[in-house]
Amino acid sequence: MIVQSFFSKKLNVIIKNLKFSKIIYISEKCDEYIINSLANSIESVEIRKHINQIKDSINKKDLIILEVDEIQFSKEMLFDIANLRTYHQTNLIVLVKHQNNLTNNKFHETLMSYGFKKLFGEKLQNIFYDLYEYNIIDYKIKPEWLNSDY
Repeated sequence: MIVQSFFSKKLNVIIKNLKFSKIIYISEKCDEYIINSLANSIESVEIRKHINQIKDSINKKDLIILEVDEIQFSKEMLFDIANLRTYHQTNLIVLVKHQNNLTNNKFHETLMSYGFKKLFGEKLQNIFYDLYEYNIIDYKIKPEWLNSDY
């Protein structure tokens, strides 16, 4: 019996509640711990090495999980994340791995500026994992003072 971490349990709850048909997991170096926990919550998990391998094959019923490591931070990676966000905003989760517990890493700052929200984070096997989602509906909440009814 595999004991699930808090991180795995929350991720599985998200996946089950969103009712996707399959997961497309994009990572240069797949984390077996994460992959094994995902396999318990959905029938099909496809693993891809690079973002460019998915452009034409995504269905709205597929959940895209992009796993990136802090050492992958580059303009090209940011451009790829922005493209994914543009075309797959309702079915994209970004999982960032980093070595320290500081919230202010480069990916965090950039993802927040792209409109992503950090759902939660956890330390597993001496690596910190942060999970981000994008939701256009709550990207910018209009302040009350801007409301024309007042």
